[in-house]
Amino acid sequence: MRICFELLELLKAHKKAIRRATVNTFGYIAKAIGDLVHRQTAMAAIQHMALGVCGFGCEDALVHLLNYVWPNIFENSPHVVQAFMGAIEGLRMAIGPSKIFQYSMQGLFHPARKVRDVYWKVYNTVYIGAQDGMIPSYPRIPNDAKNQYLRYDSNSGTSDGGSGSSSSSSSSYSSSVVVVVVVVVVVVVVVVVVVVVVVVVVVVVVIVAAAAVVVEKQNKLYLIKKEKLLIVHTDN
Repeated sequence: MRICFELLELLKAHKKAIRRATVNTFGYIAKAIGDLVHRQTAMAAIQHMALGVCGFGCEDALVHLLNYVWPNIFENSPHVVQAFMGAIEGLRMAIGPSKIFQYSMQGLFHPARKVRDVYWKVYNTVYIGAQDGMIPSYPRIPNDAKNQYLRYDSNSGTSDGGSGSSSSSSSSYSSSVVVVVVVVVVVVVVVVVVVVVVVVVVVVVVIVAAAAVVVEKQNKLYLIKKEKLLIVHTDN
């Protein structure tokens, strides 16, 4: 790998013979060490090249390199897997997470579990690195009879293919509002009834207490008059 990185500098030489010899040297190294290690080295080089030209308008060339990197997604060698994920991360920084998401989306729901696992690994890596940048590239899925995938603003109308679901959601919202209003009215009525009952009880208690006081005073006056009559009778 160190030799290949040194050879990358020779590709910048002005003489065509030097550049040609460098390319041939890459071929000799690939033949000596096999297609596997050479691809690992190539993906590591692509990672650093992508990070080096990030923001310089080289997206077309990097997508071309991505097309060579992506078939290595099913490699099992730990070093190759590490080089592949590093290249994907470098390309994500250079060409954006949306493009990587479009590549990974084709295998997220594959029937084979091993295929899904690899693609979900790439998706989770991109999601951790740039989850906000993936939002514009999410596919639009229309609503069906059971599920509602579209999201609507509270001030806007229905969107494409969502009139039925929107009407059902609005009807459910109105019914929930009616239920809330009914509950509030019932609570208010109950509170008013309780307050009225308490007031009536207090008034009755006050009236009974006042009547008891009046009756007691009348009894005292009657006893006083009776005593006076007895005194006059005894005097006579």
